[in-house]
Amino acid sequence: MKTIQHKIPLLCALALAFALSIALILATKVRAFEEDDDNYIAAGEIINDDMLISGTIITIDGTVNGDVIIAAQKAIINGVINGNLILNTNMTEINGFVSGSVAFAGQELLINSSVAGSVYFAGANLILTPEAQINRNILFAGYNLEAQPGSIVGTDIHGTGYQINLAGFTGHNILVDVVAADVSGRVSGDATFTIGAPNITPPNITWLQIWSNFWELEKLPDKLTPGLRISSEAEIRGKLTYKSPADQSNTILIEPGAGVEYVKVETTGAEKTIIGLWLFAHVRELLTLLAFGALAIWLTPSAVHESGIQLRHQPLKAFGWGILSLILGYVAIVVILGLVIVLGVLLAIITLGGLASAILGVGISGWLTIAGVFTLLVVYGSKVIVASWLGDVTLARLRPEGTTHRNLFVMMVGIGIYMVLRLIPVVSPIVGVISTLLGLGALAMAFISRRHSKEQMVES
Repeated sequence: MKTIQHKIPLLCALALAFALSIALILATKVRAFEEDDDNYIAAGEIINDDMLISGTIITIDGTVNGDVIIAAQKAIINGVINGNLILNTNMTEINGFVSGSVAFAGQELLINSSVAGSVYFAGANLILTPEAQINRNILFAGYNLEAQPGSIVGTDIHGTGYQINLAGFTGHNILVDVVAADVSGRVSGDATFTIGAPNITPPNITWLQIWSNFWELEKLPDKLTPGLRISSEAEIRGKLTYKSPADQSNTILIEPGAGVEYVKVETTGAEKTIIGLWLFAHVRELLTLLAFGALAIWLTPSAVHESGIQLRHQPLKAFGWGILSLILGYVAIVVILGLVIVLGVLLAIITLGGLASAILGVGISGWLTIAGVFTLLVVYGSKVIVASWLGDVTLARLRPEGTTHRNLFVMMVGIGIYMVLRLIPVVSPIVGVISTLLGLGALAMAFISRRHSKEQMVES
């Protein structure tokens, strides 16, 4: 347990560094965003602006001279991004050049090309193909990191998760905390592993594979056997340090340039997995909120503004409305499902099944949409409202008021503050619950206020 306590500050610093890097990308350049309606940038097309794109499948074959934010099911980058690339997708494939850094939250990221900056990853599967060249660092939190032969990471690899398979070149140091590691590539500096014992039971990852199957993604790599394995083909020019409950010298088949140091620790594989999932959850929440916040400012700025006003002037009332909205919302969802089923059964009896299947199909689809939208409002929309309010309170003197530039900057600052509070172990769940109720209540109050205003206009 002592080992975990020592790691938490490092993991907090890792997550905060990730958050700050994203905040700097977005906040230091307060410019307008270009929107793309068809989710496709053709070869030869040049966009001289930052871009915010959302959709099901996004394809960029052209050139974007600016930062790109993508929220989608799948993204394919074949062109050139002369800026930073921020992704919240289930799957992204990068085949073109990125002059800045790449930040990813989702399921799978496949890199087939050059990235001039760093790669920040929170997800299930990060793959560097033989054509991949990352000029700076990799910051990784997830299930699997695979650097294939020929891949290059110019500086450091830092990360935590279940497993890594390093067969490429690392220009400086490796510092990772995983359950399983295979190394057959070259490391120019030191390599430090906090690693599971070979005899531990691997965690169950069935849920990850189900998620991949649902989104029709590639099958996740098989689980590596717990423990550290350094093949005879590997080269470590610096010092190899591994911290583990068990001596694993029999699977280290090389003599590193500065020798090997074994540090015995009591950490178990299960504890490592818990830490990795903790970090992964918070980093993914950060990027998801950034994407939702940017979309909210772009698509519904008035709703964000009006909800913020309600929250600023009547926080206790908003809290009460949040409790009421949460209860009534899910009660209504259950009632609607019951009505759809009853209607389908009645039609099956009356029409002998003629219309029942069609009505049930349409009804269930509509019900799933309603339930999904409401759940998104509860889980993310409420946090976005609170983040906007936190940022507005913090940057009350920032001008000009009400512009898209200011609103986006305020939102990012607010999300940063919210995530810092969420990193505090004891405070985190309390912050999450209070933010949900405050944000949901403020949204409900803004909706009611707008309806009253429209009714008064009609009456007058």
